[in-house]
Amino acid sequence: MHRHAIKRLLCFAAGSGAAPQLVGRFGLALGAVGCNRSSSAAVAGAALAQPAAAATGLATWRSFSAAADADASHAAAFPAGEPPATEEQVPDQQQEQQQQQEQQQQQGRPRDPQRRRGEPRMPRDPDQERLQACTSADDMRSWRATLEGDGRFYADQLAMLVRALGNNRQGLGDEERRAYLLELLGEAAQGGLPLNGKAAAYLLWAPAKLSLRGSDPEVQAVLPVVFQHIDSMQSNDVTSTLWACGLLGILPSDEAMEQLTSRLQELLPTLKLKELTAAGVGLTRLGMPPSVTLPLVAAFEAKVAEMPDLNSSELERMVRLLPHLPGLNASSPFCTTLFGQLLRKAKQVDLYALTEALWAAGSLKYPLSDGDLQRLLRCIEKRLGENHGVQVQSLLYGLRTLGYRAGQGPVTHEFMEKCMDSQLQALERRGAAGAPQQAAYVLKALNGASTLHAQLPEYQLESMLSLLQAAGLQTLEKPWLAQAAFRRLQYQPGVDALEPFTKYGQRAKRRRSTRGGRQDREEGELPQAEGSSSVPTEAAAAS
Repeated sequence: MHRHAIKRLLCFAAGSGAAPQLVGRFGLALGAVGCNRSSSAAVAGAALAQPAAAATGLATWRSFSAAADADASHAAAFPAGEPPATEEQVPDQQQEQQQQQEQQQQQGRPRDPQRRRGEPRMPRDPDQERLQACTSADDMRSWRATLEGDGRFYADQLAMLVRALGNNRQGLGDEERRAYLLELLGEAAQGGLPLNGKAAAYLLWAPAKLSLRGSDPEVQAVLPVVFQHIDSMQSNDVTSTLWACGLLGILPSDEAMEQLTSRLQELLPTLKLKELTAAGVGLTRLGMPPSVTLPLVAAFEAKVAEMPDLNSSELERMVRLLPHLPGLNASSPFCTTLFGQLLRKAKQVDLYALTEALWAAGSLKYPLSDGDLQRLLRCIEKRLGENHGVQVQSLLYGLRTLGYRAGQGPVTHEFMEKCMDSQLQALERRGAAGAPQQAAYVLKALNGASTLHAQLPEYQLESMLSLLQAAGLQTLEKPWLAQAAFRRLQYQPGVDALEPFTKYGQRAKRRRSTRGGRQDREEGELPQAEGSSSVPTEAAAAS
């Protein structure tokens, strides 16, 4: 019976003059179930009827109530199934709570924009904090001299120094950073710096971050030194080296490439998703065959299966890799998982990833329904302000490879007009890039719109022709492509403006100039013939 029911019965028995034995038994029952002290009034009332029995029940109730209070306080302090902590266990629990708080802070911490794919992580220490306080390359040299004077400038300190030059959280100028980095590369090539696998990886990672060329003499000189430490590289180091080689356009020797790929396959089970992405970027930029990238694809599939819910940054990095990774097909679990999550999180993904997804869908022949495409295009339209030129270019190429035309399905003419407005604004912002590059950018946009048979308004076509003329029509490597694009877009002024620069126009110009020269020669020869015929006539008359 429930204890509240026992309380009500006890109160009823005490007030109705029930038998003393019955009241005493109810008091015992009340104490056995551990009712609170609010029932003391009922017990006191029962004592009027039978003092001895009620006193026994009241004592029993008090003992059970005290035990119940102790159990309640114990349950509040320790959840169900968790034993009380001993003196040895208390520090462990405090450490676990501290670790949980640190994890929560890390999860809530905003993403560092300075970090890029393939960057190795370095633990923070006092030397690193002093390095981050440097505001110039001279301060960094002083920091290094101090450590060398103390005998503490090892390979890890070199890795911190090179990493600081790549990240540039100190706000140094690009030329200052490049000059000091080239100085360090020269020292490392001559064997004057302590190296390990991590420091060697940074010696290639930093030039890629600073947009140096792989053909620079300092970069070429340090390559043999870097590749000597492949065996001591860990997962971040191997993937960062591959990523840097891909961005710098450095194709390692056969021996070094075999060492890198062998080391990568050894570490594949332990690689994180970001490291896999960095390795994929490097291998695809180096043009590695599917025999090298297929194990990476299998590792991607296994990792994605372990992570059914990817965050937006992970999703963006892998979607950008999809169009370039050989060995993939539309039926791959990696592709189906990524496209499924992309469609669910399309509002959280940036414009570049959305347009690369359409390019990947077209390249892999992934079946996108009109509803899925409409959802992606709606998100793209809202993010057109993020366009820098390459995003809309990928969009136009993706729609073409998917087999769509302007005005077909979700690809409306209004949507195409908004895309080209965004592209024209991006092209105008990039006008300072130089005449040849600007002309190439305009030509790509023009061809992309024309291959989709877009019906662009006249002001957009005039703007494109003006941009081409400002860049210089003579700078176009293939002017007949621009002329053909204007012809498909039915813009005759563009066709006429490019006519003198096309092969057909040049041949016609030569024919016209040749015909005009022949006529001039014929007209010049006519008086000469008349003069030549008059000379014998005069001679004959004189004779």
